[in-house]
Amino acid sequence: MGATMAPTIANLFMTEFEQEWIHHSPFVSKIVFYKRYIDDIFILWSGTEQELHLFEKWINTCDENIQFVLNYNFVEISFLDVSLKKMEDGAIVTTVFKKSTDRNTMLHFDSAHPMPLKNSLPFSQFLRYKRNCSNTTVYRQQSEKLKLDLKNRGYPNKCIKTGFKRALYYDRDALLTPQPKSQDENMITCVTQYSPWSRKIIQAMRHHWFLIKMIPGMQDIEFRAAYSRSQNLKEILSPSTLKDVEHSQTIDGTTPLGHFRCGHCKICDQTLELKEYICTQTQYRYRMYNFTTCQTDHVIYIIRCPCNKIYVGQTTRSFKLRIGEHKSCLKNKKLSAPIVLHCIQKNHDVKELRWFVLEHVKRDIRGGDRERSLYKKEQEWIFKLKSEEPDGLNSKIEWNSLIH
Repeated sequence: MGATMAPTIANLFMTEFEQEWIHHSPFVSKIVFYKRYIDDIFILWSGTEQELHLFEKWINTCDENIQFVLNYNFVEISFLDVSLKKMEDGAIVTTVFKKSTDRNTMLHFDSAHPMPLKNSLPFSQFLRYKRNCSNTTVYRQQSEKLKLDLKNRGYPNKCIKTGFKRALYYDRDALLTPQPKSQDENMITCVTQYSPWSRKIIQAMRHHWFLIKMIPGMQDIEFRAAYSRSQNLKEILSPSTLKDVEHSQTIDGTTPLGHFRCGHCKICDQTLELKEYICTQTQYRYRMYNFTTCQTDHVIYIIRCPCNKIYVGQTTRSFKLRIGEHKSCLKNKKLSAPIVLHCIQKNHDVKELRWFVLEHVKRDIRGGDRERSLYKKEQEWIFKLKSEEPDGLNSKIEWNSLIH
């Protein structure tokens, strides 16, 4: 469905839609059986064909954000990877369903994946076929087709036969019964990125695990290995986002990270050069990952007064221009401007203030509203550093900017 969170959002939307419309629809008495997988719905209908079309027309008027396509049959129909057929005696027979456009895209045996995963794939596929096939004869027929698909993907005959035999003796009713996930409190899962050396690393850990067991309280603890996927060739050669290269570099060719004086402007004398900022109010530690100077634009900045209170601000123009405006407001005692009233009350001189850039909000390679992103970042930092009055010098957080 595209983005990782898309199925979760679709489920939340459909749950709300069901509760508001389907469960209270004028056709609810005609629905004998109702099941849904994300946005695909399976219904057994007891009404007439005409009433079914009226239901389709009605449900497509409920919410303009979603439209349903009706697919129905009196004898046979498919839902996800299952095909259902009504027999003459009223019984329903199920089998595996594959679209005519489906291709054999199972993981190839020569792929650089953990061997246990590849050895278990035929077995897991045979189990799926057994769940979907209500008839043993049909299961064996479908299994022969699966064997050919696995063979075409490079799986050895021994691996295929082992998987088939293991699945053959499983009880189908037990497979269709949901099993609660067991949680072993004495088991630690070690997750590493898979590589050709993963097996040797795990073997070394098992060999020396007795050292961990010598730690008090760890005597009964065991561990199991799990692997996360490493980058594939597409992600290495054609990343979805480009790495940013700063225009200014140090002598050794590496990019300096932090805020630095430009060396030739009026605000440099009071500018703090930092690579890491630790907030005195919250003890929050932030390591700067951008190179910024007085000339940098689209920044989040901090002004610190002598009593260690801070003001978090943002500007789309260069940092030095915005600080120049703050200095002008202080000089002219413009009470409507930020920090001016505090400096007058505490008798702070403008020369006692210190400032620096906290973060540079760069242009997203995919576009988007950069100014809005900058404004949201400012509100996030005000909240994170607790710079609202009376602890800080910001007036209030605009929560709406963080929601929308």
